[in-house]
Amino acid sequence: MEIKFLHIMLASQYAVDYIKRINKLYNPQEHFFIIYNCKKPSEYNFLVRGVKVLDIGRKEIKIIWKLAHKVKHVYLQSLYFNKSAMLLIAFLSVRMKKHFSWYIWGEDLVTEYENELMIKGLMIKKRIKRFCRKRIIRNLKYIISIIPSDYEYALDAYKSSAKGVVAFYSYPMPDEKLVQKDKQSSNSILVGHTAIPWVRHIETFEKIAKSGYQGEVISILSYGGNENYVNEVLHAGQEKFGNRFKPILGWMSQAEYVELLSGICSAVFPAQRQNGAGNILYLLYLGKKVFLDKGNGILGYLKSKGVCIYDISSMEDEDFSVPLAEEQIQINRKVIGYLCSDENFKKEWDIIFGIDEG
Repeated sequence: MEIKFLHIMLASQYAVDYIKRINKLYNPQEHFFIIYNCKKPSEYNFLVRGVKVLDIGRKEIKIIWKLAHKVKHVYLQSLYFNKSAMLLIAFLSVRMKKHFSWYIWGEDLVTEYENELMIKGLMIKKRIKRFCRKRIIRNLKYIISIIPSDYEYALDAYKSSAKGVVAFYSYPMPDEKLVQKDKQSSNSILVGHTAIPWVRHIETFEKIAKSGYQGEVISILSYGGNENYVNEVLHAGQEKFGNRFKPILGWMSQAEYVELLSGICSAVFPAQRQNGAGNILYLLYLGKKVFLDKGNGILGYLKSKGVCIYDISSMEDEDFSVPLAEEQIQINRKVIGYLCSDENFKKEWDIIFGIDEG
């Protein structure tokens, strides 16, 4: 059987989960996955059928070229390509119009667009990258996102004529043993999941301090950002909370990260854009109290589904150490469980994979 769908994906644990679910729910022979920016394939367990890990250089783009011409559709899951790959994808998107679709990751859309607006003077490499991204996005057939607002942002920013499709990515939920263990959570709050400045750690610390919260404050600072920003966050955290501030500065394994999330009481994601969807869904399923900025479109989307989730504006009036009521936890678990289920995944991705037939 010939390959019908080519997926070009950035290396991540989410990519592993997506591949496993596609191979579970669909015919594996129809799907092929190219993974890039992956230093150690064994860390992510990409060593499975239908997956090729590439460093997308001049030799490797020949593989993409051949496959793109053979398959029915190409799905770009993030656009963090190097120069060679970006030029190739841009050329193919012009040559083979309406043959490509893009699954939006929040940072991949908003941050990259904001960086493009700051380009001044020559900055030749950045201008080439911007030119290629515009060509790719304007020639897409579909833009796929977890929430409609991302699609609307992409249309406005890039003047694309692509159609929008809302679909959940593959977000595996914790097993029942971890859910039961979670009932013994400590009194601690997680602020953000990355050290990128627009997570607004320092501003959030001030709000938490004003609320009178007396528990531990945890911030993961080993991912994203830069040394100067990390140092600013460390100083602010220690100044506001003293030894109650617990920064995470070392890289964590997936098992260690899951253990960390299962042990907190509340979590705050201050980013003013779609960000951290997998973490948010996971924590809600575990029964955590989660706070989002209203700029994160996931907040409104989940509220419309009946999920108990809080706006950051209510932080100063909320006791972070008081968990959700059991009824709220069960409602959240039921809604999130369905949204992240095989049933819902297949329902949404059936439309995407069959979309060319309509």
